[in-house]
This record gives sequence, C-alpha cells and structure tokens, in this order.
Amino acid sequence: MRAYKIAPFSVVILLITVLFAGAVTVSAAPTAQTVQTNTPTIYYVPQAGSTWVNHGTAGASYNAYVSTPSLFQIQPNGFPYWGPIAKNDFVSIPAGSATNNQNVVSWEIGFHFGGTASCQRYQKIWDKACGGFVFEIDTLNGANGCYLTICRATTGGSGMRWYIPTDSVLRAGHNYYIQISWDTSAGPGKEAYPAVWIGEDGNAPVHQTHWDESGAALAGTGSWYNDAVGCVNLGNTASDAGNHASAETAWLNGGIFVYRQYNSIVDFSNGGSWNTDKLSWT
Repeated sequence: MRAYKIAPFSVVILLITVLFAGAVTVSAAPTAQTVQTNTPTIYYVPQAGSTWVNHGTAGASYNAYVSTPSLFQIQPNGFPYWGPIAKNDFVSIPAGSATNNQNVVSWEIGFHFGGTASCQRYQKIWDKACGGFVFEIDTLNGANGCYLTICRATTGGSGMRWYIPTDSVLRAGHNYYIQISWDTSAGPGKEAYPAVWIGEDGNAPVHQTHWDESGAALAGTGSWYNDAVGCVNLGNTASDAGNHASAETAWLNGGIFVYRQYNSIVDFSNGGSWNTDKLSWT
C-alpha cells in the first residue's frame, strides 16, 4: 500500500501490483553507447564533510547538505561513495528555480541497492517535496524482483501518475545507473512516456520499453502538484518545507555514487555519461 501526504491535498493511497499482464510496450530507441557531451545543471560526486559541491552550471547555491558526513568513504577502486543509508541519513538539494516544478529535465544517478532489509516497501532514490515527485524502488516482489517506479503528484483524480519500467529488474546487492529524461510540460494525461535506461553493475544501460500500468497508474488528472514547497532528498523522503530536512521515511538501503541533472532532454541512446560514471563502481 502506497500512502503519500501531499499538502494541501489529502493523503493519497495508491496500490501498485507489478503484473506483466497489464504492461504496455513502446518502441525501442537505438542502442549505441558512446559518450555524448551535455552540460549538467546539478552534478555531485560524494565528498567528505557536510556539503557536496555542485559542479553544474546552477552554481554554489545548489551545493547539497549532507546529514551524515561519516557515511563518506573511498572505495578500494579509489572512487568516492556515500552510504550505507539508514533512517536518519539523506542528502538535501535546495529548492529553487533549478529544481522546482521541472517539466523538461533529465537525470543520471548511480546508486547501490542493498536489498529489502530496511523493512520499507518503497525505497527513495530521489524525492521532491515529500512525495510530490519521486524515483523509488518497489520491493514488493522480494530482493531479486524489485522495480524502479517514477511517480509525480497531480491536483486531481487519484492524485498521482506513475510509471514502472519492467525490462530491467532491480536486484539486491547490485549497483545501478538510471538515466531518465522526461518532458511533462503538456501536463497530466498529455505527457509523453519518460525515456528510461537502466544499467546494472558495469553493463551498459538498457532502454526500458515495457511498462506496468496496473492499479490506475495513470489516473492522476488536473495539473502537476506544485513541488516548490519542498527541497529534494537523495536516498530518503524530502521535507515538504523548503529547507534542509527529511521526513525520514522510505529511505534507500544502499548508497550514492554520482548524481547529474540536466534541465533539458538528453538523448541517452548515445550513452550519456555512463562510460565515465561506471568507473565509480566497477
């Protein structure tokens, strides 16, 4: 059972059952994997201390607050990592024009999925405004049968629209690289499918072409919920206030290798930053 509290709206209860019988298919994109050059707006690699410096074009006003600096570590391969994440651990990205109500945007996030031991069905990878816009892992089907879920809140209908790509299953104990580009500027019911690529460990990301849409996945109507009321959290549920805080629910059992955000649509069929970023965990 999914429950989101999204002020000023009532609690939204959404039931997601991952059934392939309810899946739809979209056409596949080219599979060439070569590095392309795009300039991120927000770009972090884990570093020591309570701040992650934003190396993207949005500048220092989007430096991220780190709740638990002690989770920073240098891996045996020489690259940084932040984790393992528990209930009180989060990285907070400030609210502002570079993060609020992003209707045309792309992401690349490298993370480790530790498994279902946190006793949370839903584990947040990225969360804006306390569930207003979410990337999470649904662990309903066990440690080796989990799925990425992309949710965005609306002002009407069921109050939420979600997309569950099913070509790549997420498995406990593995490293993942998700690439998402999504133009939602047309609004709920008119938005295109997100373009999603998922890579496991050092393998090239796979374009997701099948989607589970059981359980009223696309029932949200009206307009998109105004997520400017809250910040973004990596690895936990964000606050619904525009400050460095966390609701400390549905945290990721794992950790973060890298985060990139582009305020444009990136064609990840050309590989994006995968060839560079995969060195962090291989």
